Amino acid sequence: GWHEGLATSSGGIAAVWWANRLDPASEAVGRVGLGVDASPGLETAAISIAGHREDERRHWQVLFYGPSAEVIPQLLALKDGLDFGPVGLDPSSPAGALIPDLKTTGFEVTEITGRTLVQAWGSLYAAVRDDLGRHVGDEVLTQAIRDAKTAPSGDSDRFSRRRSSGDICPLVSVTCADHQLQTQPAESAPAFAWA
Repeated sequence: GWHEGLATSSGGIAAVWWANRLDPASEAVGRVGLGVDASPGLETAAISIAGHREDERRHWQVLFYGPSAEVIPQLLALKDGLDFGPVGLDPSSPAGALIPDLKTTGFEVTEITGRTLVQAWGSLYAAVRDDLGRHVGDEVLTQAIRDAKTAPSGDSDRFSRRRSSGDICPLVSVTCADHQLQTQPAESAPAFAWA
């Protein structure tokens, strides 16, 4: 009915849910999913992680937000202390322009396209709503959540950069990271070890 339309017209994560998921001491243990996104014209870019905490909840964090030229140097620096698999990003987004450099530098890339990105956003949205994760209070991420507007895509929502009132790449990068966490193998060790 009409009231449902009102409730979901922004399609965004409710501010009160996000506020209630704050844990400044939150941290991920083990392997994390890593996502990258960039704003139109590659003015800015964000690198985010999603991981599992010791209490099994998810952990969401923006590790870098700044000039997109810094993405590769930042990722190379992160490689030393962080266990992550392929970098998740949307190839049809501005971040798609980073794919050749990422591959040349030796990073694997998971292309999170159209419908998969819609599903990834739905999964993150539900996880925040259902209290399945925590964040450390990154101001750029909180602002992106405030600014994000979605547009209908079939029976679900997708991000709309045009409709959003600010730079939402921190949120998109977290969505990609969360997707990587959900879909990548949890261990960097070989899947089968024969004794």
